[in-house]
Amino acid sequence: MELDRAIAQILKSYPISIGSATAIARGYALLLETLKGFAKAPILPFDAEAIAIFDEMRTQKVRVATMDLRIAAISISNNLVLLTRNTGDFSKVPSLIIEELRMVQDLS
Repeated sequence: MELDRAIAQILKSYPISIGSATAIARGYALLLETLKGFAKAPILPFDAEAIAIFDEMRTQKVRVATMDLRIAAISISNNLVLLTRNTGDFSKVPSLIIEELRMVQDLS
């Protein structure tokens, strides 16, 4: 499968070398699971509608990093809720609906 080859190449290029062999194997398993999850997710374009929203926010002088503003514009143009850990910056974007992403730590 093409995806398996691509993920294998990424894993080969992304050495995890801190900790015991078990911890290293667990790190690679988590990385693999994450990459497979991203491979299934749709990629939304930075299309004409998103560009118009981005340009309008620039005109309004919304003080957010360029890439974050592009993400916000894509979210707004698709009527999506943006799930993020970066609520501080994204909350500055008018009409963007955000929800805080909370990470669950594995305590085992």
